[in-house]
Amino acid sequence: MAIELRPRLQLYHALAALLVAENEIDAYRKLCPEIIARFAGTTNASAADIIVKDCLILPSPGVDLERIAVLAEYAVTRGKGESPYTFYLCSKALADYRRGKLQEALALTSVILKDPFSYTQAEGSAVRAMSQFRMGETAEARATLASLEIIVQKKLPALRSHNLGGDWRDWIISHALLEEAKSMIQGPTSTNIDWRKSNE
Repeated sequence: MAIELRPRLQLYHALAALLVAENEIDAYRKLCPEIIARFAGTTNASAADIIVKDCLILPSPGVDLERIAVLAEYAVTRGKGESPYTFYLCSKALADYRRGKLQEALALTSVILKDPFSYTQAEGSAVRAMSQFRMGETAEARATLASLEIIVQKKLPALRSHNLGGDWRDWIISHALLEEAKSMIQGPTSTNIDWRKSNE
């Protein structure tokens, strides 16, 4: 496989999202520790963000969340002023959420949601909805989830368009996080199970 012959972060970045899109959950969860082992020593904010994002798309028991938290903090500290900075904040908020730092995650989403970009709106809203729900703010979580669904369904490209653009990885992440949030807040029978199909 090319992934074995060319151990570059961008290849792993693509593979992580594609495994999630193909519902290859076991393979995805095996890949995440390898990403961390190979690349966690990066001194680049964007690379640190990629590692965090790739390893947190889904809950993954084998991921070292403390090591991920260090990378997330590095990205938002080192990456201030960079154009994708709001994405760094999204990854940091998701890292806080996965570690049970719900207040911190919620506070970050308040900053993230000031950015009108659809993908940061989607990812920030997903973290916000799940954090609110776990904090017992059920009504607020349902309202945030409703906003999240509108963003994903109305503002992101439809899969049937066959053109997800350069942000296709974030398209996958946004749908995966919506699926997770819906399953948590509305129950497992109400998930966004059709997002992987074009529905032509």
